[in-house]
Amino acid sequence: MKAYINKNEVCAKWLLHQFCNFQILEENFLQCFNKEIRKLNAGLLYCAMLKAYETEHSLLKDYWVDPSNPANNKTVLGNLALVLLFNIFQVKRFVAHCSQYFQLLSRLTQLGPEMREFLLRARAIGLLLEFFYDDISPHKDLFRDMSEIRPIELERPEIGLPTQIDKKQMSQFQEMLEKKRQRELATAIPKYKYLTEAVENLIRSFQNGENKSIYQTDSIAFDGLIQAEKDLYQPDAKFIKMFFQNGNNASNHKNRALKSFCKGHIHYAWNNEKGHFQDLLNVMIMGLQESDYLNVKPYLALVQYLLKNPGGTPGENRFDHVITTFLESVQNNQQFYKFMEVMYEFIFKVTSAYPHVLLWFTQNPDKWRFLV
Repeated sequence: MKAYINKNEVCAKWLLHQFCNFQILEENFLQCFNKEIRKLNAGLLYCAMLKAYETEHSLLKDYWVDPSNPANNKTVLGNLALVLLFNIFQVKRFVAHCSQYFQLLSRLTQLGPEMREFLLRARAIGLLLEFFYDDISPHKDLFRDMSEIRPIELERPEIGLPTQIDKKQMSQFQEMLEKKRQRELATAIPKYKYLTEAVENLIRSFQNGENKSIYQTDSIAFDGLIQAEKDLYQPDAKFIKMFFQNGNNASNHKNRALKSFCKGHIHYAWNNEKGHFQDLLNVMIMGLQESDYLNVKPYLALVQYLLKNPGGTPGENRFDHVITTFLESVQNNQQFYKFMEVMYEFIFKVTSAYPHVLLWFTQNPDKWRFLV
């Protein structure tokens, strides 16, 4: 089926068009308890996205000429993105199965610069972070205003709408089971891996400041985040740490979401003069102080990306600030044997991988003598 979609543009666009209906998305992603089926559906739609993007990428910008005019909504890809964003807060009722819903948005951000620009102008970063922070966000009213997001939902998909349950015909026992099922869907611990990927892919697609970072992917002519989006992307360090922890698997320091977070936040802080770089250091410090030897590795991945190239101006000397702060945190925890084993292994790793780190250790023996 994927091979046929890859060869036939009409088939690809037809499939995407059928999913421009929230009831279809709900049935196939949010209500579906079989994870493999949800992953299969996401894979099929991604194949269709790739095929449709070949001919639709240049038309995506037309929507923003006048979002209130349905005639400007010329692409099935743009319309699907709008459907996903417009209904994002309804997903709160199904957080147990929200991963593949956000996987669709993550896959959209991977298509190309035109799609990323479309999502940036739709304030997708703000909507995704608003979904994540939810009750503690100060901008609920702003991001729940969907006046510029006007999808054209397919009222009667050819694949048919899901059958509605007639609650009047349910027995008391069936009703009890249904309520239990809905409660499990709404109260499970959500997985934010793909949400993190989507946010960071969008952040890295435009230049934030005078100089281009090594992690920037595009040069989109974008005015930047509005203040409300900045508040959610660059809050206090404890909230950044919350996003870091929830968006990544604490036991796996090599997952894609972790790499996306590190690259995205370092890119955003590259020229930033308002303290975002210091916020990242504070996240690193809190992670090293509060994590045991089993859960500290994701924070070491952040340290590694900061040591590789933290950005900033030559006068700032961010690299020296990072490595000094890291060693101070290690020294404060040197009484923990297992923790220090992990630190020694990490230090050997970065000094072997990065010559400039090895040079610093060679030139500053007094700052790490406690390790001997």
